[in-house]
Amino acid sequence: KSRMAINKKPENRAKNSGNNPIKAYNMAILGDNSAEINMYGDVVSRVPRDWETNERIAGFIGLDEFLEDLEQIKDKENITVHINSGGGDLYAGLAIYNRLKALKGKVTTINDGLAASAASLIFQAGDVRQMNAGSNLMAHGVSGLLIGYYNIDDLKELVTQFKAHNKAIVNV
Repeated sequence: KSRMAINKKPENRAKNSGNNPIKAYNMAILGDNSAEINMYGDVVSRVPRDWETNERIAGFIGLDEFLEDLEQIKDKENITVHINSGGGDLYAGLAIYNRLKALKGKVTTINDGLAASAASLIFQAGDVRQMNAGSNLMAHGVSGLLIGYYNIDDLKELVTQFKAHNKAIVNV
């Protein structure tokens, strides 16, 4: 089968010192009707950048880039998604989940090692879900880090938000 990698224009991607694009995922077209996605990084809304060089920091799957690249394979009949991720941003993970679920073709998700937190949601997008031997799936309720001073009303609002976030996770 032929294999064609999906690449964006080089001038739109930050490069590492080896002059290679830094992405924690890749997509490839495999023949006329199939595609493969490898997701090996943390899921975020936007890939963080080095504050000195403005280069992308490796190890992150950026929602905006991922959805842009997904457009190139969205019409394939069979899409296989390999996942090895500790998770990340809840709503970035939910957006990827929803876009994968909306694809017309058959989506197979394969847990190659770890699908945790937001990545566990992405894993659930598969019409067929496959756990490899020794791989782990970890789902949990919402948690957050609080720094600063909060009054009782602030905390009650946070509890309301956490309950809504947990409901979204349970619905998946």
